[in-house]
Amino acid sequence: MITTIFFDMDGVLIDSEPYWQIAEREVFMELYNIHLTDHDIHTSTGLKTTEVVEMHCKNYKITAYDKEAVGFKIEQSVIAQVLMYGKAKEGLYEVVEWVRRHQIRPYLVTSSSHYVLENIVRFLDLQDFFIHTFSAYDEKLGKPDPAVYLSAIDFSNTPIEDILVIEDS
Repeated sequence: MITTIFFDMDGVLIDSEPYWQIAEREVFMELYNIHLTDHDIHTSTGLKTTEVVEMHCKNYKITAYDKEAVGFKIEQSVIAQVLMYGKAKEGLYEVVEWVRRHQIRPYLVTSSSHYVLENIVRFLDLQDFFIHTFSAYDEKLGKPDPAVYLSAIDFSNTPIEDILVIEDS
């Protein structure tokens, strides 16, 4: 019996992937005069922003960079776009009501940083929905490494057979 749901954020609660793509391209062009390819962007989907920066810098042989600063610049661009153009995924609020009605315990599990997580949850007005939120920034590795999910499982104290994961990547 499902008693707990782990929601991913980007691509599940909000269609933010286009904003991430724009932000990555803009920041790498602005800072390094590098045009990221569609392959570069596709390869980075779902990673922590710091991992994205490291990957692109390694691929383009950029040696002098601050992954946190560059990552935060990308994140600021994403949030600015979300605030201007973002909208909840179709059906999100109906799912939220269904989860509440069935007294299922919701958690947010994302590769995004706390900055992005907090801003998007606030934008979607879901601050009071999730029991707890988990960011891969609290782990050594981001998704697809399972560490952030393992932390959520431990915290929720729920048998894995009673957990439903809603994930897009």
